[in-house]
Amino acid sequence: MSFQQIEGSRKNSIVFVSDYFLYIRRRNYKNKVYLRCRKDDCRATALVVDNIFTIEQEHDHPNEKEEVERLLLVSSMKTKAEQEATPLREIYDSVKANNTTLPQFHGKYMYFTYGFI
Repeated sequence: MSFQQIEGSRKNSIVFVSDYFLYIRRRNYKNKVYLRCRKDDCRATALVVDNIFTIEQEHDHPNEKEEVERLLLVSSMKTKAEQEATPLREIYDSVKANNTTLPQFHGKYMYFTYGFI
């Protein structure tokens, strides 16, 4: 099963994504990475061994597609801001032009379903 690692909401945090479900690292042991669902009340777990992602226990909630898309957009904006000397508003506008599902800009903050950045 495929997965990817993206930057989480907190500074220096990494979130694992598979099928629009979010996992956080529980622990590492040798070449294994044990993961659990990011939601505290869900018992879903997964395992990554030699870059192969395996779900051990399924989720008991719908996927988090909106949150995954939000994290991906914020991550791409942060990367562009670090690499370019472009004003932040122009970076936002270029990302918005490439993705029509991006929320609207309201004044000082960019509002999403789960808060603002």
